[in-house]
Amino acid sequence: MSSYRTAPIITPGGVPPACKLAKPTMWESVTGATVLKVATGKYRRAVFSGTFLVNEVATEKHKHSEDGWRIAIVECMWFGHRLKTQDGIQLKYQVEGSEIIPAYIGDVVCNLSK
Repeated sequence: MSSYRTAPIITPGGVPPACKLAKPTMWESVTGATVLKVATGKYRRAVFSGTFLVNEVATEKHKHSEDGWRIAIVECMWFGHRLKTQDGIQLKYQVEGSEIIPAYIGDVVCNLSK
């Protein structure tokens, strides 16, 4: 997804480190992509739902977190910025109500903010 890869890098003081009110605010269309559709996801204290582009290189990094949720690397900005790495954010999500969809055609969340 071009918007994530070309977004400015998060710098200290540039964006909120956490925000309970953040939610999906931008979407982009993808074709033939692997996506993660979550009913309940978390990132930096925000709780939301949506469909997210899975980083193809980081797909193997899906893992269980200590509290029983799963973690996936998805290409999504935080307040219009990306992490220093190109991989993406570590989105925590509940397995129940979520699914990985290969060869997806449609819109995906590309930014979380207020």
